[in-house]
Amino acid sequence: MTPAKAWALMPKSVRVGYRVYRFVPITTLETMEKGISGQARVIRGEMGIVNELPAAKMVNTAMHEIMHCIWFLNGLSDGADEEDAVDMMANGMCALMLDNPKLFAWMKKILESQ
Repeated sequence: MTPAKAWALMPKSVRVGYRVYRFVPITTLETMEKGISGQARVIRGEMGIVNELPAAKMVNTAMHEIMHCIWFLNGLSDGADEEDAVDMMANGMCALMLDNPKLFAWMKKILESQ
């Protein structure tokens, strides 16, 4: 699947806990210097994703940024206890799956097409 088609099929937003985050495109130029493919903008309620990524990498990047939002939502620090962090991430991922069936259908469609 082409990056353009993957982006077009991507849900416009995702609910993470009590917040709704919009997926917004960011250009390769914006991220080339930093070497990143996405950015969780938790205060603005956005997840920036490079919309020119290969489809499977776009899915991976979306999940990566979502996990940053779960981390932020749970108030985890960089030195968080591993078991506490894993429990909170698992709780966040379960809620994410229940709240966003279209997101997971998109991810499944992309990954199965590879």
